[in-house]
Amino acid sequence: MAGLDQLTGVPDDPYRGRMPPRFLPGLQLCRLFYTEAVRPLLEQAFPGLRHAAARVGPGSEVLGFDGERSVDHDWGPRLELFLPAGDVTGYGEEVSALLAARLPRQILDWPPHFEPPGARVRIMRVTSGPVAHRVHITDVASWSVGQLGFDACAGMRDLDWLAGPTRSSTRPVSLPRSLTVSTTPPSPRCPRSALSISSSTAPMCWSSRI
Repeated sequence: MAGLDQLTGVPDDPYRGRMPPRFLPGLQLCRLFYTEAVRPLLEQAFPGLRHAAARVGPGSEVLGFDGERSVDHDWGPRLELFLPAGDVTGYGEEVSALLAARLPRQILDWPPHFEPPGARVRIMRVTSGPVAHRVHITDVASWSVGQLGFDACAGMRDLDWLAGPTRSSTRPVSLPRSLTVSTTPPSPRCPRSALSISSSTAPMCWSSRI
């Protein structure tokens, strides 16, 4: 279990004097976490499950502002996994349990296990047991209402953007003006509708399978 700094309440040094792994931007790490760990497990255990994966919401890495000092807390292999609303209810707990049991213990030497579980501030730790992962399983409407205050699937009006907090005292969120969330109807070439979450400032969405 991670210790806490008595003055700041932030988890203590995760490496305890050891050299940390070589830094790479968080978006690259999270993309690898999805392509090399999360997606293969989903394809094996839930073939055909419609989903989209992204790294959006709180975190300096979302807009590419992270650096070597960012790794001390709330940084690491993590992502948002978007399912259709009905599948969140039907499969969300099973998917989360699957990831806890079968995720690799490290991605390029960065562990996807975070402690203390459920705390406001968490830090990466190596574990030999179940992974307390930070794969947030949700649907687009619920995520955007919770983070932004409006349903992004319905489009973003000027009033929505003006009212949306760029920083919150409890859940800081970057809200680029160019954020778009769109769906494309099925077609002969693409039998499933496609989800797009994008911004001109960062490649946030890596998989479009909804």
